[in-house]
Amino acid sequence: MTTKYVIRQNEFGYNDEWYVMDYVESSIIREIHDNQSDAETAYKKLTVHALRSEYLSSYAIGNGDAEQEIYDAIDAFTQERFGETFEDLEDIDFDEWSDDDVFAFAQIAGLNFYQIVEVDDSEKFYVIWFNHQDEYFRWNDDVVSLENNRLDFDYDRFGYHYDDLIADFLEMLNKVAPKGSLEELSDSPTLLEQLIDGELVIYKDNQLLIEVGGLNFKELSDLETVNALLKQPWFEIRALSIDEFAKL
Repeated sequence: MTTKYVIRQNEFGYNDEWYVMDYVESSIIREIHDNQSDAETAYKKLTVHALRSEYLSSYAIGNGDAEQEIYDAIDAFTQERFGETFEDLEDIDFDEWSDDDVFAFAQIAGLNFYQIVEVDDSEKFYVIWFNHQDEYFRWNDDVVSLENNRLDFDYDRFGYHYDDLIADFLEMLNKVAPKGSLEELSDSPTLLEQLIDGELVIYKDNQLLIEVGGLNFKELSDLETVNALLKQPWFEIRALSIDEFAKL
């Protein structure tokens, strides 16, 4: 068994005002490395870039909504490193700090933009392939990986982005909608017609379409059933090795 080191981006919870650090879920894969040292170097670089690119006011830490012990730790850190404390954290110019200091601040503040996960290189990554478009399903420019070979987007992993992710997926399906008569689309046109219920999948203008707004986002099994009846499936779920996935 060979271990790979995967850097996943984290998604913070949102309370309609700012992002909170006490709810964090791993999301898309950013990088894959063969050894821990390279992964830790890349993790630090990504974290530093993320903090320099963000406004602290977008997070609980920048709005006085973190635990007091965190602010005490930040004060102790900045006093030791720079001989001063910051009443308003927005006054900090991270571009003037060293990478080491920026990274240390992120760790103290609980701004864990990424995490390193160890995986067995035999582990498979399941991705969605659009047959009529010859491309993988991407979200925010990154290929989306599933937990298994089913059309099952993990709500816990995508958190509050879940509904947007599903909506984007369904809209993409409509862009690559299969066209033709039911007989041309399926070897079982009668069964296919029975599954076109007008609520999830509709048949209009000689093509299959998805009613995006009418979908119960947690129920995608009916779509999988329709897809399985098509001569050329709308989409495929492909199992890729970790190295194959890293090249996407």
